[in-house]
Amino acid sequence: MRSCEGRTGKLLSLMDDRLSHSIPMQAALEQARLAAAAGEVPIGAVVCDAQGRIIGRGHNAPIANHDPTAHAEIQALRQAAACLGNYRLDGCRVYITLEPCTMCAGAMLHARVAQVIYAVPEPRTGAAGSVIDPFAVAQLNHQTRVLPAAGLGPEAETWAQACAGLLQGFFRDKRKQALCLHQASHPLRQDALRTPDGCFAGLALAAPAESRYTSSLPALAGLRLHYLEAHGPSGGTVDWLLLHGHPGWSAGFTKVLGWLQAQPSTRRILVPDLVGFGRSDKPKKTAFHHPALHARILVELLAERDLQRAVVLGQGIGAELGLDAARRASGRVRALWRLPQGAPWPSPDHAAFLKDLAARPLLVTALRARDASGRAGTGPRHASPGGSQPDPTGVTKRALSPQALAAPWPDKGHQAAFVAMAAWARVAQAAPESGMGGSAAAIAQTHEEHEADASGCPIVDPAAFGVTASAAASDPWAQPDDLLAASDVARAAAYFGH
Repeated sequence: MRSCEGRTGKLLSLMDDRLSHSIPMQAALEQARLAAAAGEVPIGAVVCDAQGRIIGRGHNAPIANHDPTAHAEIQALRQAAACLGNYRLDGCRVYITLEPCTMCAGAMLHARVAQVIYAVPEPRTGAAGSVIDPFAVAQLNHQTRVLPAAGLGPEAETWAQACAGLLQGFFRDKRKQALCLHQASHPLRQDALRTPDGCFAGLALAAPAESRYTSSLPALAGLRLHYLEAHGPSGGTVDWLLLHGHPGWSAGFTKVLGWLQAQPSTRRILVPDLVGFGRSDKPKKTAFHHPALHARILVELLAERDLQRAVVLGQGIGAELGLDAARRASGRVRALWRLPQGAPWPSPDHAAFLKDLAARPLLVTALRARDASGRAGTGPRHASPGGSQPDPTGVTKRALSPQALAAPWPDKGHQAAFVAMAAWARVAQAAPESGMGGSAAAIAQTHEEHEADASGCPIVDPAAFGVTASAAASDPWAQPDDLLAASDVARAAAYFGH
């Protein structure tokens, strides 16, 4: 065994001294370009014999061949083995444009290739050291030497840059194609705005859910509604509808969504962005925004996604709309769990806060001023909704940064919903027993466990499952992720799962 290893080492040393990497590197890159032209992920590979002659070429072709094993390395190994008339490729080198996967690493070890040289690391699936490294397992009866291009000098580094650029360009084009298809299926109405995707770039939001869009609901009249959808473990029975407040959007439920998804009782979770919020379209005119229309959109979404006897977890105005939707949804809502957002709706303080918010040119300006005053110690960390009294129970670390919370509204033109909802509050105060004010008044009361409103939808007192009010409840900027802990969600899920 030692003599074999010695001969292999001498052979590799001779190869390193006498052979140029340039020709096989360029040949592998050309194979990757062929893959890209065929619509496959652009990965290419070549196999050279001990004298440096290329005896096998291959590029990714699993889509064209309907073959999950048709990776570039496997294609090149098969061709090389046929050329030599032997599946053992002793003394051969393999050049690959991307770090091999576990399958390909195993195939190269089984073929007993002498050396593997790859251009670009693969941090998610790489099996040459990035994720796992079967080449480093000393117990195997063959050892293959692995060389990243980064350690082979300027020529190899140039090759690696070209390979990385090809991969990046391919996936960039794929994203553009997907965006064009999406926009074609959800055209933007002339009387609405759509927040550019760039406004959401770089936000550290890792909601464990699929981002979906619909424009087929009759109440939307062609507007695009965004929502997150997630599923719980197999066997769950409880559907959840999570409704953000104002200010807020679906990102405020990032942690809550993940906690709910892990609960055994959870079947499905929907987290929509109300029209005018988040990634949903934003009508330019305030006249679009009426509580009854928003509630009707929610009812149609419940029906389209076939949620059954859902639990609505709503914050602030979201809870109000959830209750209105429950009245219209013919039994699709089984209970409402309300989260506060500042002063009770529709109190004068809350109305004053929303009016002030609607008057601000940029939401992010208000958020930065809020945080700056707290850091500087020159004022209260948070003001009450009306601004008259400091809030001594402010949030010290928020779930959403100012940039994340304000991302959907890059300018005043996107903020028509702000103005409309401030008007809702004024109407609710003036006529508390009509329209939105009637359901608002019902929600604002202290409810016993499972006290039902007129529609039969129980408004659940969270004390029934051991959840007490958060110290941040009086903060109008607080999001659901600020108000709830994982233990709160677990208790609620167990309660509704019985």
